[in-house]
Amino acid sequence: MQFIQVTNNKEIDMTSLILKQMMGEITRNEVLQVINDNIVKNSDEYEK
Repeated sequence: MQFIQVTNNKEIDMTSLILKQMMGEITRNEVLQVINDNIVKNSDEYEK
């Protein structure tokens, strides 16, 4: 099973982020930062 979040037609592979968080490689805040960064980056591209 794979989870993909789509924001402004861009995909974030949530599966790898969640697995890394579960294994303690990254924190929940780091997961949220990746999502937020992607939303901001993609919304900038969307406006162009």
